[in-house]
Parts: sequence; C-alpha cells; structure tokens
Amino acid sequence: MTSREVVEAAATLVGRAGFPIPAAQAGVCETPATSGRTESRAADADVQVTAHGRGATLRIRPLNLPARDLDLLGFPPGMQQRLRGYMQTAGGMLLVCGPADSGRSTTLRGLLHCADPFTRRVGTADQAAGADIVLADDLRHPDAVQQALRHAAAGRLVLAALEVPGAPAALLRLERMAAGRAELAWALRGLATQRLVRKLCTSCRVMDERVQTDQALAGLASSGAAKLCGAPQAFRAQPPGCADCDYTGFRGRRLVAELVHCGRKIRDLLETDSRLSVLRAGVEDGSLRDNGLALVAAGVTSIDEVAAQIDLEE
Repeated sequence: MTSREVVEAAATLVGRAGFPIPAAQAGVCETPATSGRTESRAADADVQVTAHGRGATLRIRPLNLPARDLDLLGFPPGMQQRLRGYMQTAGGMLLVCGPADSGRSTTLRGLLHCADPFTRRVGTADQAAGADIVLADDLRHPDAVQQALRHAAAGRLVLAALEVPGAPAALLRLERMAAGRAELAWALRGLATQRLVRKLCTSCRVMDERVQTDQALAGLASSGAAKLCGAPQAFRAQPPGCADCDYTGFRGRRLVAELVHCGRKIRDLLETDSRLSVLRAGVEDGSLRDNGLALVAAGVTSIDEVAAQIDLEE
C-alpha cells in the first residue's frame, strides 16, 4: 500500500470506531499488488483515548492469510525438527514467547500445519471435547493458565502463546498466575522465544566495517549458531535507501528464535531449583542472541536491527 492509501484506510476505520469508545475495528480494502492484480487486505484499527488525546494503531495484512509450514518461517533445521517432534506427542504444553508483533500467532499456525488432520483433532481451550491438540492463543489470565494446564494433564497437547520477552519471564509470569513450579515442570515440553528483525535491502546495503560490529561477532565462531552463516560478512543499511526498498533500507522481515527443550533433565531441575537460569541448560540450536548475530554475519540483517530487538549483553 502507498502512504496515501494507508492514511485513507486509517481515516475510514478510525471514523467507524466512534470516539471515545476504545475498541478494535476491522475492515477490508482493495489494494494493487506488485503484479498488477488487486489484493484484498484486512485492516485492524485499535482506537483508544489516552492522556495525550485520541490515538489509533492501524495494521494492514493480507486477508485470509494461509497457514505457513515451519520450513517457511525461518526456524533453524534442528529447531524445526524438534518442533515437529512436539506435534507428534500427547500431553504437555509448548509455549511460544515474544513481545507484540513478534510472530507468535504465525508460529502457532505453522505448528498446527504440521499436525496430521486425519489422526489429530484440533480444538480451542473452551471447546476441547474430543480434541488431541488445544490452541490457547494467549495466556493472559490465571483462569486461562489453569485451563491450559488441565488440558495438558488430560493428555492433550497445548499450544499456547504468551507476550513476554523470553523463557525466564514466561516461567515467572505463569508462576505468578497461580501455577505451581512442580505443575509447570510436569507440563512444559518446550519454550520457544522469537523476534522479527527487518532484512536488509540487497540493492542498497553497504559493508559494515565498524569496530563494534566486529567485536559483537567475534565470539560467534564458538557458538552453535556459527554454522548458520559461514564466513562473517556483515552489512548495514545505507540511508536514504533506494526505490527497491521504498527508501527504508530494508525489505521484509526474518525470524530469530531460541528453543528451550524441557526434557526430563530440565523438568527435574525446574522442580528442585528455584533459579530461572536453569532454563539455559535446555537451549538447543543457539541462543536468541547468537542466532540473531548469525543473521548479521550472513548479511541478512544489521547489528543495529538485532540490537533493537535482542539484548546483546546477555
């Protein structure tokens, strides 16, 4: 969409909302695709009244976006294999963590795409009768957490999302929402943490020869993520960009992920050790930091973009 079309769509949707009612509004607009076809896109407007006046957040996305398989989402091969393995198990909970706009719901849809529709039935947390897999898109309240844990104890695989920075924060949040450590240790199968970083435009990116970039990548060779990138070749965006990237320096986004596999060893540690740091022992296929730096070393994104999404000092 052009900037003008975005503004016009925002004005239309915000006008429908009717201030000062804070509620999400939705609509459909027709926009020209790059191929010359016309695409239907859904637009959500979240309208609110704040201390600084009226405001709205507009999100434009393709209408009826299909579920994408895991191999299209950008998970490392080993992590992808582990996630597919979870989809063959009965019982337990797989938790996807990340801040807003990190792709949690897309990952949940990708996981469901791995389930065999002929042998496994999918239900929601409120309609789980006869279901083998339960989708709990957002565990915001204690009642939702308890309900998800009951489904996990009943032998259903629970796929859930939580808006937290990472696995330690997720564990702490779940504990504070009336879930005991022993109960969580039994239920958890995996904790995936993810971010979305912008990809550099290959038409206008330039080599990144800054000392701080070299220092950040220096320890990558000793990590498991090094195999993702080969010989480091870092780039950065060059303002003001070019026509290919609409003068932003970036085109598209890429997933950065970390997976804590909660095998028997980690579950035993969670029961006996109160420290959240025990989760680090379950990280497979590189940490969030290392996997982000691997994309920098591969020239996919910039160190500045990764640093804006991930704490590189951890």
